[in-house]
Amino acid sequence: MSFTAPPKICASFRAGGELCPDGISNVLDYARLSEKLGFADFDAADHVALTRENEGYPGGEFRWPPDSFWPDPLVVLAAVGAVTSSIQLTTSVLVIPLRPAIVVAKMAASIDNLTGGRLRLGIGSGWNRAEFDAEGVPFARRTARMVDYVGACRALWEGAPASFSSETVSFTDLWCSPRPGRAGAIPVLLGGRATRETADRIARVAEGWIPMNSQRDEVAPGVEYLREAFESAGRDPSGLIVRVAIPEAICTEAYTRDDPSQLLEELDRLAALGATDFKIYLSGLAATPDEVESVLRWISSACALPSPTR
Repeated sequence: MSFTAPPKICASFRAGGELCPDGISNVLDYARLSEKLGFADFDAADHVALTRENEGYPGGEFRWPPDSFWPDPLVVLAAVGAVTSSIQLTTSVLVIPLRPAIVVAKMAASIDNLTGGRLRLGIGSGWNRAEFDAEGVPFARRTARMVDYVGACRALWEGAPASFSSETVSFTDLWCSPRPGRAGAIPVLLGGRATRETADRIARVAEGWIPMNSQRDEVAPGVEYLREAFESAGRDPSGLIVRVAIPEAICTEAYTRDDPSQLLEELDRLAALGATDFKIYLSGLAATPDEVESVLRWISSACALPSPTR
């Protein structure tokens, strides 16, 4: 591994109901252990509701049944933040158009305030029409709504009284307290395909990019587009965050064979393409709750994470 410092590894939790016989309390246990073992980040994914048929998933086949375990990511990360002290907290991703912009701003600022500035808001426009239909939220123009919501959140985070006007959300002279727990706004990461349109959108309203898990071959062109877009917008691309998932097959083979070489090679490859953060799915490696600790300890040791105890 050619990193001059330990890589930023995220313990990612997604629909892992088999790992949570006691519910969300198990997630808190895994987050506490992740922090102790030197993981940089802990994240939570989002689905408000599912149906028997969930069509339109941009990552290929949606393999999770409708009764899969998808706790609200903001609630989960608030709880994680309350039982940890340093690990970053990321929604990856929050389907932001399914929630009122002012409510997202309030919840995100409250979590960031609670945790001393540890939240990163990873968001997406969503793909499952059934969720939008069930809430009565228009599926059309959801990407424009996502961008408007970011602007509304930033207005509420950065000043009071806050005013904002756009096609999908507008308000005048609002106070929204508490403020985030850091100077400035909460970092926002956008999900999306590697296109110039996505890059321009991120350069306008966000700090980073979360490509879909099935789009790892798009990391190189996506980063190139982003750097160009940041420079065109007068922003420094050196601060760009690119948060990429390590393929589950690579992680599984490395862990099963107790040989981290392929995993470390993939980290090096993605870092060379411009990735800055690397997430590993717990539910893709551990089959039982008892195995989660072994998996986390193995990853920590394999990646030489800065852990006081292993």
